[in-house]
Amino acid sequence: MLYSITLGESRDVSFSFYTTLSGTKFVLMFDYNYRAASWYFGIADANGDIIKTGIKVKSNIPLLNTYNDDRLPLGELTIVDVAKTGRDPIFDDLDNTHVLMYEE
Repeated sequence: MLYSITLGESRDVSFSFYTTLSGTKFVLMFDYNYRAASWYFGIADANGDIIKTGIKVKSNIPLLNTYNDDRLPLGELTIVDVAKTGRDPIFDDLDNTHVLMYEE
C-alpha cells in the first residue's frame, strides 16, 4: 500500500517529526544545506536513537533501500517529484512539488 506523509507546516532548514510506519513509531529528520542546495534525510527510533542520517534526498529514488538495519521500517520512503520538475527538491519543494511517500 502507498501512503503520502505530510511534513507539516513548519519548514525550517532543520525539522523533525514523529510518524508511524508499518505499526512502528519513528522520528523523520530533514536538514537543508544551502551550499549544496539539497535536503538531507535521517531516521531515528521512537526514543530518538539515530538509525541513519546524512542521506541526500534525490527525487524518485528510495531513501533507505541501500541500508541494511533491522531497526528500519519494513517499507520504503521516497520523495516523489509529483510536479515532474525533473530535479531534486530544493528548499521550498517539500510538500509542494515533491512529496514524501511510504510504500509498505
